[in-house]
Amino acid sequence: MVDWKDDDGRRIGDWQHKDLRKNANDLVEDVGQKPWYQQSFWIVIFLLVFWPVGIVLCWRSGWPLTGKLLATILVLLSIAGMMWVNAQRLGLV
Repeated sequence: MVDWKDDDGRRIGDWQHKDLRKNANDLVEDVGQKPWYQQSFWIVIFLLVFWPVGIVLCWRSGWPLTGKLLATILVLLSIAGMMWVNAQRLGLV
């Protein structure tokens, strides 16, 4: 029977050498980084591009209450303004 060994004299598949194991935290980039859906940059992008998702992300984030309320009010005012402009264009007002 052939005993296959690598250059260091260890058998292939020998995982008993703890010094060769990698720490799981070394494999992951930036362990403390927030997920993308909790980062302010993406929340603002979604507020501008697709406001329903932006509002939900805003309220589920770690933003202070005043920031959440301000973002919600600004989105609601912009929607009301767009509806008013369209109503004027159509002659409904």
